[in-house]
Amino acid sequence: MLFQEMERRKQILIVDDNIFNIEVLKNFIEVNFNNRFNLEIALSGQNAVTKASEMFFDYILMDINMPLMSGFEASRIITNS
Repeated sequence: MLFQEMERRKQILIVDDNIFNIEVLKNFIEVNFNNRFNLEIALSGQNAVTKASEMFFDYILMDINMPLMSGFEASRIITNS
């Protein structure tokens, strides 16, 4: 087994309230990074905070302009947890 195959797949949380943006980013990551990432989706800042409290993410790609809870506010809550 190759060393690369033994590495843990990184976890990415994609946070955006626009389904089109999510699909574009998801497809870009899947095509260009050869399944090296597990992708999780959150459709709101509140949902992102919940998911981040339930599991570890190596990367969080956050839209900053969302209704109810902005990406800035969600990021602040996640980083201070």
